[in-house]
Amino acid sequence: MTTISNLTDVPYGLVLNRVPFPMTLTDRDNRFVFVNEAFVHRYGFLSRDLVGLTPRLLIPRHSSKRMLAGFEEQVLRQYSRWEGEVLNRRRDNETFRVHLSVFPLRLNEQAEPIAFLGVTCPPEQRMEMLTEVVAVLADQWFHGALQRALPTLSAAVGAAAPRQAAIQKLCRMGFSTKEIAHIMGVSPSTVGVVRWRLRTKPTSKAK
Repeated sequence: MTTISNLTDVPYGLVLNRVPFPMTLTDRDNRFVFVNEAFVHRYGFLSRDLVGLTPRLLIPRHSSKRMLAGFEEQVLRQYSRWEGEVLNRRRDNETFRVHLSVFPLRLNEQAEPIAFLGVTCPPEQRMEMLTEVVAVLADQWFHGALQRALPTLSAAVGAAAPRQAAIQKLCRMGFSTKEIAHIMGVSPSTVGVVRWRLRTKPTSKAK
């Protein structure tokens, strides 16, 4: 069985790590399955921190709910490309404005996406970023490596960090209940139950 603790050690990373802009791959459930080295450097999250989480992690809780809902409708349900300026945050909670482009990745024009490629850059570098993305999308080796590796990797991500485990991870990372509810798309009461279970989890005793 494939296991996962690090999102950077994958075959298609050879292509994406050459790009100087932060790039992410998410699966059909919008969970991170890859982040490139530029992403780790810019956002401060270690790749192992991201297993089982979604890009909502990068969006401050006070961001427009209307914008977020429109983005998720267009990308995750209509499978359309999306781009625009958004506010992002680093691991240390520093916020900054970026241009974000998200591209559904398909095996052919009629197929549903197998993954979503996201890339951010300073707004004034949009054209340079798009040039890099066009090169990636034209790379046939990248598409072949992604097609071979993604199903197993996505299953491993789900096994390593189902929703409850992902919420527990965010609790341990110091996020508040409201922040976790925003990141995971659940109610604060759901997060509260997981917090309670963490506090009351019995410790193993030596026999």
